[in-house]
Amino acid sequence: MTEKNYNSKEKPALVLASSSQFRLAVCHKVGLQVYTYSPDIEEILAPNEAPEDYVVRLAREKAQAVADRIKNDRAFEEYPDIWVIGCDIIGVCHNRVYEKPANRLEQNACATPLLSEAGQSSSRLLADIFID
Repeated sequence: MTEKNYNSKEKPALVLASSSQFRLAVCHKVGLQVYTYSPDIEEILAPNEAPEDYVVRLAREKAQAVADRIKNDRAFEEYPDIWVIGCDIIGVCHNRVYEKPANRLEQNACATPLLSEAGQSSSRLLADIFID
């Protein structure tokens, strides 16, 4: 969680269920004041789970995990009107799911098939946002 002392004069309207600096920067760029709180969920594709269902599930689980923790976090107890935003994005190429790479080597390995087939109908970028 971004370390911050909350007070009644500065009530956060939005909590981003993410530890992504990129997502935080995007929110700030469009003028949103958000606080980040890492969802700490396992991001594992279930057997036979469709990519569309997977990205929706992850966004929902991230938002719900953070919302549940905030309810028990004394720092947020005086702020009942916080919206928690969970989001996820995946690449899909020939029904293979490509998630956020863990390092530069993995990033290059994932980017090559996605970029080489980006113009084909078999490549898709799926995103979902869930607000709790």
